[in-house]
Amino acid sequence: MSVAVIDEDIAYEVAIKKVVSLRLNGAIFAGTVTAPFGDPKEGAPIRIVVPGGVLHGADPIEGEIWHVRGGWAASSRYGDQFHAQRAYRARPSGRLVVSYLAHHVPGIGPGRANKLWDVFGEGLPKVLDAGDISALAEVIAPRFPSLSVRLAADVVSQWKEATVEPAVIAWLDGLGVTDTRFVRRIVKILGEHTRPTLESNPYILAAFLSRWSKVDELGRRLMAEAGVAAVENHPNRLVGAVDFVVRKAITVDGHTLIDEASLRNGLARCLDGQPTARRVAAAIRLGEINEAIIPHGEGLWRAPGCAALEDSLAARFQAMIDGREQTEVRTPARDTLERILDSLGHGRDQLHPEQRDAVLRCVAAPLAVLTGGAGVGKTTTVRAVVDLWEALGGRVEMVALAGKAALRMSQATGRLARTIHRFLNELANAEEQNVEVEGAAALDAKTLLIVDEASMVDLGQWHRLVQGMPPGCRLLLVGDVGQLPPIGFGLVFHRLALAPALTAELKTIHRQREGSRIPMASHAIRNGAHPDLLPFDGPAEGVFLLPCGRAEIPNKIEDVVSRLGGFGGDHAVQIVAPLNADPAGVDGLNQRFHELYRQAYGYDVVTLDSPEIQEVKGFLGNAFCVGEPVIHRRNDYARGLFNGSLGHVVSIDVPKRALKASFDGAEHEFVGDELIELALAYCLTCHRLQGSQAERIIVSLFDHPLVDVSWIYTAVTRAEKQVVLVGDPTALASALGRPPAWTRRRVGFDFHTVPMRPSC
Repeated sequence: MSVAVIDEDIAYEVAIKKVVSLRLNGAIFAGTVTAPFGDPKEGAPIRIVVPGGVLHGADPIEGEIWHVRGGWAASSRYGDQFHAQRAYRARPSGRLVVSYLAHHVPGIGPGRANKLWDVFGEGLPKVLDAGDISALAEVIAPRFPSLSVRLAADVVSQWKEATVEPAVIAWLDGLGVTDTRFVRRIVKILGEHTRPTLESNPYILAAFLSRWSKVDELGRRLMAEAGVAAVENHPNRLVGAVDFVVRKAITVDGHTLIDEASLRNGLARCLDGQPTARRVAAAIRLGEINEAIIPHGEGLWRAPGCAALEDSLAARFQAMIDGREQTEVRTPARDTLERILDSLGHGRDQLHPEQRDAVLRCVAAPLAVLTGGAGVGKTTTVRAVVDLWEALGGRVEMVALAGKAALRMSQATGRLARTIHRFLNELANAEEQNVEVEGAAALDAKTLLIVDEASMVDLGQWHRLVQGMPPGCRLLLVGDVGQLPPIGFGLVFHRLALAPALTAELKTIHRQREGSRIPMASHAIRNGAHPDLLPFDGPAEGVFLLPCGRAEIPNKIEDVVSRLGGFGGDHAVQIVAPLNADPAGVDGLNQRFHELYRQAYGYDVVTLDSPEIQEVKGFLGNAFCVGEPVIHRRNDYARGLFNGSLGHVVSIDVPKRALKASFDGAEHEFVGDELIELALAYCLTCHRLQGSQAERIIVSLFDHPLVDVSWIYTAVTRAEKQVVLVGDPTALASALGRPPAWTRRRVGFDFHTVPMRPSC
């Protein structure tokens, strides 16, 4: 047992010889003191205990040099141990550069890192400092130029971080800023320009970081250091507060437009809780002058970046429907289109009149929206659209945000559908190499681009897609306005669907198998009506209810999972919850089923000395075992993963603090800090599950403002066979009375208000 720390302000530089333990609550490593020079401890062995809150994911690796600051304490079992209150990696030098690159740059590994050393030797740090990507690429993978350049860029980026981070940490440490995790995030954002940027205007971080208190603390310290007396009313601070409030509106609520009450309340929270009206007015005025906000009528402001994206999209869409962009595919009169449609096997016996009319309207329009609830035959209609457009001499490209949605499109139409990420990458590669590859994605004036699950696509993704469309390329958006808005910011599909001239809506339910009540139940929910629910009694098809109080939900869900046969390796059973931090929410249920999984397989977390360890720690309380379901938490265009990609762990490497996970059949490795991108996926929020489906969905049902009609509808329509609502029936009634979430999202994209000519 440790006693009180003897001295709390000693600093050492330590060469790590062995990492003894890595746990969720910190690390223990042993090494040799290498500095300060002449210190009595120089050259002596040292055992260091570091709390998890100090490391923040930057775990030590054998061979690295680390700076530690803290004090000594005695342990009855291990003797004197150094307890670090701050700890960070030093800039690698010599052959340690090889180890650093091998462990910290995905895709490099020992082989490629050693090749770099063989070629450049002691001069490797100079090449890295110079950022010579071409020289590095010639060594890394000369047979694969595109891959080699990408990996070389990653090497330079990681090296910049390794070089800048220790210097910035030491600089800010001297100013009393001791939150290492906070400093690491700053370095990731600003890179080699971190120090001069912060010295110039530290409040620039308000547009990037999620905690105003941290931004303000750093801003006050640095401005005081620069001799600024009245920091409270300084323009940098006031504009920084505006940036922060606007950024929160974008990232938390998805707004691109902020109203006066929200702006003033947000500024009040930032500017010391109860600022004077004069200070708030000054902040708003300075925000406008510095273009942190753009006025948008009385009492409304737009986020500048979002406004540029929205206006660009609106202008392009208007040009399409006004006939300023001509397709190379001739569209005949409606009666001729009908005859061709009949000849393709999509006659009146195969298509409902509603579907048939939608097909003809969508083929005739340069920009069209196809919408409708579950079971109304959107897929059947899209298949007919594809056949008809190709019969007219056109070509079709189909995309969706999620891999599963793209796969369903491919199966339904018999044509290749891609994820949006893959599609955009193929377009970029073709443009970069200036060659056409057979079967690769391409857009031209004969192309109809179909975007499925379009309600999920956010403003930034729409902008990238539309940017890739040449004049004359047509666009069809397919989705369901009853579903939740995108996870990301903005609102495009839901707004376009408000324009009658653009939109064909399917209302008649066709997909209704005997024994399945999901389409009828989801139709009732979509319209705010209470569905007919059956009592849960094991596996079956339909929508069921297991009533219980909120406190009972976790136990009841555990029973339901057991009766349904467990989760399986393909996300056959999926839990959905409205909140993260709640025993009946995502975090509580994920932790519960993780512990059950560990118990079932006899896994336990011990130390790295034990060969029995079967768990890798992540972030936010997550730890992962082989076979567990995981979700990717952000869009990663380099990997081809998006915010909501579902996979499972296939292997772990505890000493390396790494795991491999499979997503849609492709394996990806996540090492160290990269694990923050992953979370357990036994239970997900409804937003995260959009675009994916499971055979059976279990809904953790309790009353909350987030649980509205669109939330319930989206959760229910994720199921292929069975839905089990577990919780209070009155919570369902409350949810059905709340308007859909997209109606509460404030955006500047009001395309439906622009006068338009009929498109069909």
